[in-house]
Amino acid sequence: MGLVRGECGRCGASWVGEERCHCARCCETWDDVELFDAHRSADRCVSGRALGLLQTRNGIWLRALDRLGTAS
Repeated sequence: MGLVRGECGRCGASWVGEERCHCARCCETWDDVELFDAHRSADRCVSGRALGLLQTRNGIWLRALDRLGTAS
């Protein structure tokens, strides 16, 4: 199986990864569905920064431990 690629027709963002999730409302990209779900609160979007996440150069929000490579 090859790489799974996605692109948003609204904002033009693109990403690679089977588990990545892009929000059609705020046009932010999340590392996985758990982070995507966490950013939706009471039918509104919460920023990755407010959730204590880090953003890659490509704009993908992820957990700090994932970025440091220390997550199991």
